[in-house]
Amino acid sequence: MFKEHQEVLITVVVGVLLILFLVAVFIFSIVKYKRKVTEDIKERLAMRKNFENILFQAQIEVQESTLSTLSREIHDNIGQLLSTAKMLLNITVRDSIEPAETLLVASETLTTAINELRALSKSLNKDWLVQFDLIKNLEAEAERINSGKSLLVVLKHTGNLMISSDHQIILFRIIQEALQNTIKHSNSNIVHIESLATNELIEIKIEDNGNGFDIRQMSDGIGISNMKQRTNLLGGTIEWTSMNNNCSVFIKIPVTQC
Repeated sequence: MFKEHQEVLITVVVGVLLILFLVAVFIFSIVKYKRKVTEDIKERLAMRKNFENILFQAQIEVQESTLSTLSREIHDNIGQLLSTAKMLLNITVRDSIEPAETLLVASETLTTAINELRALSKSLNKDWLVQFDLIKNLEAEAERINSGKSLLVVLKHTGNLMISSDHQIILFRIIQEALQNTIKHSNSNIVHIESLATNELIEIKIEDNGNGFDIRQMSDGIGISNMKQRTNLLGGTIEWTSMNNNCSVFIKIPVTQC
């Protein structure tokens, strides 16, 4: 009798152990399958990201080649034609006892056009982009805007920029967008741009004396969205304030991110 109970007990124990083993195998199979699915998803995402990076790089290379060609054409062809036209116009002005006002205006306009084309040619040149200098380009942008005599841009910079040229280009586009918003919407006649650069942080303040606006009603248009996205790309922050009919944009970029 005891032996029969012992055999039954052994059978039950073996059965339980077998069931536990099968459950363990089942759970292990599920975990292994989920892990494989997760790894497959990660691998596909990695492959997709790699493909997108390769495609993006190819697009950039094509754009750089096209823009470099365009830059040379502007500089070597159109620029030379305008310079020749200006030289002939200056000869006419010089040989005239009392040159007409229209000739003087035309000569000045050609000079402006030539300078604009040279600036455009440089901006399309890859080698120029590699050596991009934020402050020098801000000075050139201020000079261009100030020449219109409807808005005065005042620049003040302290410190040395310890970030790469490509990050300086992105930061320049952010500031440029802010200036365009000022020109289009603020009705101001002066805008101050102050920048402070240290080894850890770049702080920029752009302030105008225009209409101001209600921050709560500020919409994320294309310009504002681009500014936010580009600032985020640099690992920084950007915020707007408006009070006493002044609008200010505050940008902070950590140097360690660039």
